[in-house]
Amino acid sequence: MYSHRSAELETPTVMEPDLKLCLVRPAPSNVERACCFELVTPTKSHLLQADSDTLCNAWMRALQRTIHHLHESDDSVIESTKTLLQTTLADCDWNNPDESEGTSANGNDNNMDTAKTTSDKHVKHQSHSSAQQNQHQQQQQQNISLPSTSTKEKGSFLSELRRIPGNDKCADCGADAPKWASINIGVLLCIECCGIHRSFGVQISKIRSLTMDSFELEQRKLMLSLGNRLVNSIYLAYLPTDESVMPPQAKPSSTR
Repeated sequence: MYSHRSAELETPTVMEPDLKLCLVRPAPSNVERACCFELVTPTKSHLLQADSDTLCNAWMRALQRTIHHLHESDDSVIESTKTLLQTTLADCDWNNPDESEGTSANGNDNNMDTAKTTSDKHVKHQSHSSAQQNQHQQQQQQNISLPSTSTKEKGSFLSELRRIPGNDKCADCGADAPKWASINIGVLLCIECCGIHRSFGVQISKIRSLTMDSFELEQRKLMLSLGNRLVNSIYLAYLPTDESVMPPQAKPSSTR
């Protein structure tokens, strides 16, 4: 994310090189300026001001979509989409009516030659399309059969993740040994609280199981750079010290 003043020749200043680690939220109530919002990083917070409430909301939505898109990006999906696009383009070229196969100046002979040429091209095109489709299917099978995180790497990742301050307990209620993660907030949760997070929708909190799901490299980097204590210190920074928003730990008979 860049910022610059009105001077056209001025070099833009890099505010944040990687929005994956950022959080966008409205400005705290104690900020006197109007139309402001915050861009929060693991190390600092940027207070930004728009010209109107409409523009402020538009900026927040745009940044949230960008962060969500960065978390969704996946090389295997890109490659699969690229292969499918190439197949589709090949179909479009074949159906292009602008290409003429010749004139019919010599009557039926030319028509027969044209029909034969068209038929040969159609057979070749079908073979080419079938080969591309087979290649696309094989690539998808390879992507499915190769997990993002090997068993050894996963064990090392989980051990390192649990050593982060605050990650030994649920970020919301404080229950011991959380087994779920919000990969776009960067916290660990118990099974009760992760159900609440799921109800928020993936644009707010995207839940993954620490034991059953795989984590992409960028997701692992995000989780290891944050942690329960750091994230809660950001979210609860302006909460009065005499107030508490932590829910009680779940019991067998409790519901949320």
